[in-house]
Amino acid sequence: MEIRQSRRPSGAAAVLEPVPASHSVTIGFWFPLGSGMEMDSERGYTHFVEHMLFKGTGTRDARTLARQAERAGGYLNAFTEKNTLCVHCTLPADRWADAVELLADMAFRSVFDPAEFLRERDVIRSEVLAARDDPEEDAADEFHARVWSGHPLARRVAGEPADVDRVDRDGLFRFYRDYLVPGNLTVSAAGNFDPERLASALDAALEGVPAGRPVPATSGPEFHPGSWCRSAPAGQVYLVSGFELPPGLAREELAALDALNCAFGESSSSRLFQNIREARGLCYSIGSSYASAREYGMFYVTAVSAPSNFPRLWDMIRSELDGLHMSGLTEEEVAEAVAHIHGQDMVAADDTETRMRTLARQWMRFGRAEPYETFCRGILGVDPERVRAVRDLIFRGSSGALAYGRIGARIRNSLGADENGG
Repeated sequence: MEIRQSRRPSGAAAVLEPVPASHSVTIGFWFPLGSGMEMDSERGYTHFVEHMLFKGTGTRDARTLARQAERAGGYLNAFTEKNTLCVHCTLPADRWADAVELLADMAFRSVFDPAEFLRERDVIRSEVLAARDDPEEDAADEFHARVWSGHPLARRVAGEPADVDRVDRDGLFRFYRDYLVPGNLTVSAAGNFDPERLASALDAALEGVPAGRPVPATSGPEFHPGSWCRSAPAGQVYLVSGFELPPGLAREELAALDALNCAFGESSSSRLFQNIREARGLCYSIGSSYASAREYGMFYVTAVSAPSNFPRLWDMIRSELDGLHMSGLTEEEVAEAVAHIHGQDMVAADDTETRMRTLARQWMRFGRAEPYETFCRGILGVDPERVRAVRDLIFRGSSGALAYGRIGARIRNSLGADENGG
């Protein structure tokens, strides 16, 4: 069915995709707010707000919020990224109105009870410390701190323990009231519902909510190239390397980048996996990925290996990157990647949460969304020429690499780095 896209009287955007055959509905409330938009005095605020949305409103305490979704067989969840905050709910299709009302209550009528605030601060501090104990996550955060040094995007999404300790309830509540407002809201919904009724229910749920103010615009980060090592108490070496991509890539460029990424390192039939893990056994985990937003872009190659294997691993990765740079992908590789991605997307079509996320990300990036099946067909237009064009974008920009974990002289020498990034 056709997507309904509109700007509601409250200022919120609604992107609704009816899926009549579905037995469920997923609704997401999205805000263009994250660690990359926070001022120095607000580090960790967005993630803290995400937690507080589950701690009670004027009519529901924390337990009631959890029970209302779960006793209907559904669930509530949320996440914070560098440029996005989302709270979402999945319920049986006949309970869609409950999801609208519940999410609106959490997003706009949370009370930030002082006792709940203090308890949650301890929880978040533990979460931050747990992330630092995870070498893979800590390595990624360390890499971003190096290549985007001096920009808010360089920070950890949840902040540092000291940032969490500095948060005060009143300042956090002002931040929440300023920026979680209908004018900054995108509502995406997918599943079995009547779009006219859902839009009307949304209007009613947002009536009377204060206007607030828009999220401040931010400039993109400057990329700082280099090679670094970071010693840490880990049994292996964690590699994070990245190539700067231009910000704001177009739909067609992103589709071609999907195909390149799939063939080069994302899938188990990719070059990195087959040539380095399978054929040579130099690591257990290896792959490529990318991030692309209006403000920034990055193509990543990551791997985890035993310290003794790292020099050979890094040599092989550079060899594969050189091959991609010089020769690109074959027509067969492009065709297989396109078929893989399209098939994967079709399998995911039965998941209303996948559809909901796809709608919102399209709207927030491009200002319009396509029906899920139309969006998925976009990959079918990718050909080797388009892949070559995005390949050239990857190798045109700056790059950086970080080795994290059990670092010795051989690893520093292979990467051309020292503990201070020399």
